[in-house]
Amino acid sequence: MSYKSNFAQIMNSIEAEIKGEIRVQSEILDNENRSLIQDTKTGRFYGDHQASAPGEPWANWTGTTRASFFTEQRDNGFTGVFGATSPIALYLEFGTERIAARPTQRVALSNRQQPIVRGLAAALKRGTV
Repeated sequence: MSYKSNFAQIMNSIEAEIKGEIRVQSEILDNENRSLIQDTKTGRFYGDHQASAPGEPWANWTGTTRASFFTEQRDNGFTGVFGATSPIALYLEFGTERIAARPTQRVALSNRQQPIVRGLAAALKRGTV
């Protein structure tokens, strides 16, 4: 085996490991996002529903916005995306003139930042073995 073909094998292995780790971390972020909206809230009660207080992750009420959560890989697998297709998720995440932000996605990403870095470093190492 030549040096050139060995290098190509290593690069292919690294690429596969990194793409796999990006997929895994995107799914973990999605699960963290979903978990945050299920946590106990401290906002007002509306009948049998307790809303979130400003600044808390939003409270799941009907499940429609939560059902719009998704993960995908872009850029040939090198970019992991997690988010929601519902426009309501955008209003909840960043707030509006009348509603204070109730972030989930930014909180999930902040909570997972160090584990993502560690996971990618481990994937790089696995790819070179």
